[in-house]
Amino acid sequence: MSRPSFLSSVFTVAGGTAVAQAIALAALPVLTRLYPPEAYGAFVVFLAWGGFVLPLVCARFEVAVALPRRAASASALVVGSLAVAVGVALACALAVAAALAWRPHLSRYGLAWLPLYVLLGGAVQVLSNWAARVQDFRRLALARVLQAGVTATLSIGGELAAGASPLVLVLATVAGQL
Repeated sequence: MSRPSFLSSVFTVAGGTAVAQAIALAALPVLTRLYPPEAYGAFVVFLAWGGFVLPLVCARFEVAVALPRRAASASALVVGSLAVAVGVALACALAVAAALAWRPHLSRYGLAWLPLYVLLGGAVQVLSNWAARVQDFRRLALARVLQAGVTATLSIGGELAAGASPLVLVLATVAGQL
């Protein structure tokens, strides 16, 4: 089997990313009409908490997956990165439990789902770097498109089925990562 050309690989990844962004952009006008500003604002608070933790979730070890010459060394980095992600998710779960015990009203922001969001976000980062290492750019592009599609579909369908709750947006986002 021949290796894809550099340009073909770039277009595959860029195309998948562009389609994923187009899906999110197309869903945005629908979502902003289905969900009231309060629900969307609470969801943004959840994303802000996740955005604080996600860059740290694997201690940036996942970036090193592409570096080793031997596949065994790269595989060890994948396992190590995932182990760190589990540890960070557990620490996050403890912090969330303390925060919810101290301020129970934070549950309306979907805070209880933050550890799973962090764990899955770490796994996505690690597996994306592994796919790039093994030059599986089609799978990488498809994963991005599926993540955006699942998140948008569940966000819209969830509101129609369960109502305009920030929790619906949180669960749709977590499911999209899964």
